[in-house]
Amino acid sequence: MPDHLRRRARGRLPFAARLALSLAIGLGVTVVCAYVLLHHRLRDEQIRGDARMVAADARTFERVGASASDHAEALREIAAILRAVRARPGVTEAMVIDADFRVVAAGDPETVGELDRDPAVEDAILEGRSYAGRESDVRADRSGLEYLEPLTLDGERFAYEITRTSSALDDQLRRADRTVLEVALLGLLAGALVFLPLGGTLVREHRRALQNATLDGLTHLPNARAFGSDLRAAVGRARRHGEQLTLVALDVDDFKFVNDRHGHRRGDTLLRDVATVLADGRAGDRAFRIGGDEFMVLLPRTAEAGAQAVCAKLLERLDAAGVRISAGLADLRPGDDHEALRQQSDAALYEAKRRGGHRVVTFDEIADETSVTSAEAALALRTLLDLGDAECVFQPIWDLRRGRLLGVEALARFPAGYGFEGPAEAFDVAQRIGRVHDLDVLCTREALRRAAPELPADALLFLNVAPQTLDREARGGDWLLAELRASGVGADRVVIEVTERVGARGAAVAAAIERLRAHGLRVAIDDVGSGTGGLEMLRRTHPDFVKVDRSVVAAADADAGARATLLAIAAFATQTGAYVIAEGVEDDAALELVRALSGTVRVDGAQGFGLGRPGPEMPATHTPPASTRALAA
Repeated sequence: MPDHLRRRARGRLPFAARLALSLAIGLGVTVVCAYVLLHHRLRDEQIRGDARMVAADARTFERVGASASDHAEALREIAAILRAVRARPGVTEAMVIDADFRVVAAGDPETVGELDRDPAVEDAILEGRSYAGRESDVRADRSGLEYLEPLTLDGERFAYEITRTSSALDDQLRRADRTVLEVALLGLLAGALVFLPLGGTLVREHRRALQNATLDGLTHLPNARAFGSDLRAAVGRARRHGEQLTLVALDVDDFKFVNDRHGHRRGDTLLRDVATVLADGRAGDRAFRIGGDEFMVLLPRTAEAGAQAVCAKLLERLDAAGVRISAGLADLRPGDDHEALRQQSDAALYEAKRRGGHRVVTFDEIADETSVTSAEAALALRTLLDLGDAECVFQPIWDLRRGRLLGVEALARFPAGYGFEGPAEAFDVAQRIGRVHDLDVLCTREALRRAAPELPADALLFLNVAPQTLDREARGGDWLLAELRASGVGADRVVIEVTERVGARGAAVAAAIERLRAHGLRVAIDDVGSGTGGLEMLRRTHPDFVKVDRSVVAAADADAGARATLLAIAAFATQTGAYVIAEGVEDDAALELVRALSGTVRVDGAQGFGLGRPGPEMPATHTPPASTRALAA
């Protein structure tokens, strides 16, 4: 046992005694908590059951009102039901109250016409809120229970109120409480008897558990649990002694691809190789495996310059072992705690990934241009991916020459709770942390799931796929084809949209496009005209569809340069036989411009808010907006 653990253990009771005492206290607390919780749960269940019955009564009254010949007849029938309700055990009042807070029907006819206004009644009538609980009227007996449910008769809001005594409920709870106590005492006795023969085994296992609880099973490095406690201790020690401390966050580049391409056995070997190099560091440094391909290294009494030298040696040794990693480091700053240090090193690591990986980035380099919220955004994205929490909307694309629906573009949307301003920000974060492919798969799967039963007949489904994902597809990945097979959507009905901004991945994207075409999919080059690579992509890929960027379409009406660009793109695509789609058709001016272009060059289709906004439902008709029909004519 290490010296610091041995010193901490001195003066303590033996483990067996502490275990027995803890068990006794734990069982006692459990019994008390169970007693209290079950008591309240039984009470809540009873109240909820009564509330469901009241709600069912209210729906019955609404059906009566709908079938009655007039309002007076409805109230008479409801009053008859209320008399039966008032006869239920424990019920003291049953009435319907109108918007003037007057009783219009009751189990007790003498209360008809009386004023009944308290906060719960007001909420039911004015806000449409239900209530179940203690009597809310301060003038009434607060020991009783009150239930209120809003209902609608002849288009007007009413409140259905029941009050009942709590004596029957209290009797039931007392009987349940006695049963709970008896069972708990028997359980306490049985637990004590069972513990005696197991105590020795537990003591022996305790020693083994102490060794295993803080070790990663694959790499035998300290795990995330050990990292959390050691980081807090290291920060506290550095603060007390005025020492420097640097934290390094490391991540294996393209680890998921290694796993997918070569199998998990190769991935495990790679992680063990990384752990071997990290563990063989300077005396006093400590490496941890946090999970997956993420590692952390604590460098005590080390400033940023020294940490950069350590990281350079780590990258050199790992390169020699055939492993590429990215690293982000942050040194402890005045006023920062362990959480801030962790977030800063994560932010630096994400920036290293964003710059292409296989490099070291310090937090000082990005402190003025990024904030620690990038780590929070990365955590939000990881949570989104783990939960599969993606949604999909569809925007129509119209065939201008035939005046009908060509297809729909599937657009990803994510719940607001994740904090992303839009899909573009989510994909930016995914690119920073190397998860673009995972996000693409999630969005594509959701789009195909929705399209399988809903895609209109003869309509195409346009799917956006990132260049990083197509790069993987070019190297033999078949995830997209597998998703198509699983969804049941035919490959001949799917168009893969690729942005013209593919950068250095142009050759890989072109290879992926040919591979997808061989399986029956069609391809569109998106955002053509927004950068300098559009014509090059047209030349290399010969796409089936060319989508002219909305910025070009929007500016072409007033900007001669943008108009010339649009004409050049359309003419080039016409020569190659591609189907030309104008994006960003937002208003009548853009429609008129497309009309004018149709007379000189081929503009086959159009898409934009002026022709249909993205929505959660597929277009229910093949009939386009009137303005689009005019263009077709």
